[in-house]
Amino acid sequence: DSAEVVTEVGVAFWKGFALGDLIFYIPLLGFGLLTSNYVALSAALGISVYWPIVCLAAAINARDAPEWSLDDTPFLIVLPMISMWGLWCLLLISHDLRNEMGRVEENAMLKAWEYRARATQVVMDLLRSPHNARFER
Repeated sequence: DSAEVVTEVGVAFWKGFALGDLIFYIPLLGFGLLTSNYVALSAALGISVYWPIVCLAAAINARDAPEWSLDDTPFLIVLPMISMWGLWCLLLISHDLRNEMGRVEENAMLKAWEYRARATQVVMDLLRSPHNARFER
């Protein structure tokens, strides 16, 4: 939007967010999506929740500012949807991670039982060997 609609400060504000998106957010989101990296994807989705809330709050709070004549109706519709999408995706990742951690813990428990059984068998074999007859009663 032009300075006639959102003032010079508004233009600077929107350009700042656009630059931040271009330099950091878009590459981070792309990296997270392309590599399935949960940390990068979660960070990008956190931004997806945060920045629409900030922009919407700024647009609503600037309604009464002199020279501000932006119609914020589209923002009231689109920005909450973006935040909800980001939050929904974060919840899906959280659920997926919990399931993954459950599988990791389950596998670790199975491995621990396998190692315990193997160790017990090795000890029992050693105790039964003819070279260790002195250990038998």
